[in-house]
Amino acid sequence: MNQQTLQFVQINPEDFKSEIVNSILQAITKPKEEEILLTQQEVANFYKVSKATVIKWQREGKIKAYAIDNERRYKKSELIDALVQIKSKTTD
Repeated sequence: MNQQTLQFVQINPEDFKSEIVNSILQAITKPKEEEILLTQQEVANFYKVSKATVIKWQREGKIKAYAIDNERRYKKSELIDALVQIKSKTTD
């Protein structure tokens, strides 16, 4: 969940209460994005690597897989996060 920092300066209690209620209503009524699940081949295409590399990265814990029957699926949002983490490690 995204968190925002709010700073209230010279706000009366009623306005403060109203801000809290509105924030809660926005959070609970906001439609959630559906998670996109990819196959090993789709992940390989996404990263432009071989399926063997995808399996290797999974074993090494670089990417997380979810088992559905005998198949593996990968959350696209986590794959993007993994790219960001790899990128930040290379720039440090």
